[in-house]
Amino acid sequence: MVQFFRLIKLLGVPIWLVLLSTGFCSASETSWAKGKSQHSQVRLISQLSSLSSKTFEIQMGLEFKLDPGWHVYWKNPGDVGYAPKLVWKLPESWLASDLNFPHPILFDAPSPDGLQLQSIGYEASAIYPIILTGAQVNPPSFAIKLNVQYLVCDDICVPESADLELSLPINSENLSKHKERLERSFSALPQPQSDVQMEWLDENEFVVDFGQTPIAGPLLLSGEGRSGIFWKVLPLTANQYRIQLKPSSSIKKSLELHYQVGPTKNSFFINIPLSTTAQSSFESFWLALLLAFVGGAILNLMPCVLPVVILKTNSLIRLRETQGLRRSLSFTMLGILTSFLCLAAVVILLKSLGQQVGWGFQFQSPVFVGLMIFVIFVFALNLFGVFEIQLPHVANNKMLQSSGPFFEGVFATALATPCSAPFLGTALSYAFTQSWPVFMLFFLVMGLGLSLPYLIIFAHPSFIRFLPRPGNWMIAMKRWLAYSLLLAVLWLLYVLQQQAGVLSSLVIVGFSLLVFIGLRELRGLLRWLIVAALLVFGLWNVQNFSSSSRRISQTEDLEKQSYRERMSEAELRVLFQVDSRPIFLNITADWCLTCKYNEYSVLKTDWFQDIIETHQMRFINVDWTKRNPEIGKFLESYGRAGIPFSMIIGPDKKLLLPELLTRATVEKRIKEFTR
Repeated sequence: MVQFFRLIKLLGVPIWLVLLSTGFCSASETSWAKGKSQHSQVRLISQLSSLSSKTFEIQMGLEFKLDPGWHVYWKNPGDVGYAPKLVWKLPESWLASDLNFPHPILFDAPSPDGLQLQSIGYEASAIYPIILTGAQVNPPSFAIKLNVQYLVCDDICVPESADLELSLPINSENLSKHKERLERSFSALPQPQSDVQMEWLDENEFVVDFGQTPIAGPLLLSGEGRSGIFWKVLPLTANQYRIQLKPSSSIKKSLELHYQVGPTKNSFFINIPLSTTAQSSFESFWLALLLAFVGGAILNLMPCVLPVVILKTNSLIRLRETQGLRRSLSFTMLGILTSFLCLAAVVILLKSLGQQVGWGFQFQSPVFVGLMIFVIFVFALNLFGVFEIQLPHVANNKMLQSSGPFFEGVFATALATPCSAPFLGTALSYAFTQSWPVFMLFFLVMGLGLSLPYLIIFAHPSFIRFLPRPGNWMIAMKRWLAYSLLLAVLWLLYVLQQQAGVLSSLVIVGFSLLVFIGLRELRGLLRWLIVAALLVFGLWNVQNFSSSSRRISQTEDLEKQSYRERMSEAELRVLFQVDSRPIFLNITADWCLTCKYNEYSVLKTDWFQDIIETHQMRFINVDWTKRNPEIGKFLESYGRAGIPFSMIIGPDKKLLLPELLTRATVEKRIKEFTR
C-alpha cells in the first residue's frame, strides 16, 4: 500500500503538468488560443463558474493578450484593420449581446511610405465585455461554442481565427475568480451623456461644447456605414471643438462621439443626430451626379474648350456630305471618355500613394505645362498651314474619321482641366470623397457632359444642316482658331514662368522656334524625329530649371509673402492670434482660368477693396500655381477637390463661397457673415 501511494505521488506532478499543457483550466474560462502569428492569444472568461436553473444572464468577456507593439481593434478600426467578428453556438433560447468596446487608443497604422494612416484599438491586453441572456438552462451543463475572427497588426497585419469552447456546470450559481475583472470591464465601458451641447454648422461640420468638463485624449467617432478617420477635430476653446466630417453617402444612422474626462479618464459618449441635409444623402448622390453632367456640358462654353468645339464644328461641316459623320463623332466621344477615365485612374493611383491631388493637378507640373505648350503650338502651326500631314487618300480618310477625331477628344479633355465650370466644383468635391468605383463613375458622367454637343448631333444628324455651308469663312475661322491657340501658348508660358522661372520659359520659346523651323523646312520622317528630339530635350531642361528655381526662390517667397504659397489650419490660428478680424481667403493659381475670371471681375477691383474695408475684414490670396500638398490637405478638409476656393472665416465660424464669384454673391455672403 505504501508503494502504491508513493507511485501516485511520483506520477502526480507529471500528470498535472500534462493537464496544464493540454489546456486544462477552470470551468470559468477557456484555454488560451494562440494565433498563428504567435503574437496574440485569446480566450473567453465567465463571471460565473457554475449556473443554477434560475440563471437568466451571464456576464462574459473576450480577453486578448498581445505582444508589445501588436494591436487589436475598436468598432471603428480607423484607416486600417477590423473589429473582432464572433459566431456563437449557444443552447436553445439563449442569445449573445453585441460586442461591447472599452475606450480605445489612437495609434499609427502600418502603411506605405508617404501615407499617414491611423487606427483605433487596443495594445498589450483587452477585454471586450459580452452578456448572454436566455430563458432557462438545462442540466447537466451549459455548453458555449464561439468562433472568433480577428486581425492583429504591428508593422504587418495577420488575420487570425480561434475556436473557443466553455462548459459551465449546472447545480448552484457560483461566482468565478474573474468576477471583479469583469465588473471593472463593464463599469469602464463608455457611458451615455446628454448634457453636452452640439450644433450642426452644415451637413459635414458641427460644434461640440463640453462646458467646464476637461477632456483627456482624442475625440473619436463611430457610426454605422462609416469607418476610417473620417473626421478632423479643430479646437476652438479649451473645451469647445469644431468637428469636420468627410462628405459621404454611406451614413445610415446617428454618429457616436467618444471621449474621456481627465484626470480620472472616465469614458463617455454622446449621440450626434444626423443633420437634416445629411439624412438625404441618397438624394445628394444623384444630385451630385447630375451636377457632374451639367458641369461637364458647361465646360464646352469655357474659354479652355471652346476653340476645340469650334474646330470640331469645322470638321463636321466638311463631313456633312459624307457617311462618316457619326463615325467621326463617336471617335471624338470615345477620346473624351477614355481621357476622363485615364485621368480618374491616375488620380486614384496618386491618392493611394498618399499624394494630394485635385481637379487640374497636372497643371502644377512644369513638365506637363511645357508639353502642353509644345502640343498647342504645333496644333496652331498646322492651322496656319506651316505643315500638313500628307497621307495616301485612303489612309487620310481613315485618319479623318478615327484617329483625328479621337485625339480631338483627348485634346478637349486636356484643355478642360484648368477650368472649373459652375456646378462642377460641387460634384468634384463629392466625388473625391467616395470609393474608387463611384469616383470613376463621376468622371465618366463628366465626360458624357463634355460630349453632349457631339451626342446630340450623333442622335440627330439632321441638325448639321443648321450649320453654314463650307466657304472662305472657314479659312478665316481656321486662322482665328490658330491665333486663339497662340494666346493659350502665351498664357501657359506665363504659368511656366511662375512655376519654374523666366529661364525655363525662354528655353521653351527657343525650342518652339526650332520646332517651327523644323516643321517648315524639313519633310518626311526626319522632320518628326527632330521635333520629338527637341520636345524631349526641351522638357528635360524645363525640369532642371524648375528644380533649381524652387531651391533658389523658396526662402525669398516665404520672406516676401509669408502666406502666399501655403495655407493650413495652423497658419489660420497664427493669423487670428495676431489679428482677430475676419479673413476673406482666396486660393488661386495661374493655370486656373476660372480663378482669373474671379480675380479680374471681383477680387482685384476697387469695389471689392471698399467692401472689405467697410466690413473690417482682411483679404488673403493663396497661390497654388506650384505644387503644395499642405494646400491640398487644407482644401480636402473643407470638402473641396480643386480651385477656385473662396471662404470667409473668423475665429469661431466660416462660410464657403461658390466657385464662380459675382459681386452680388460676394456682397450677400459678406453681409450674411458679419451680421
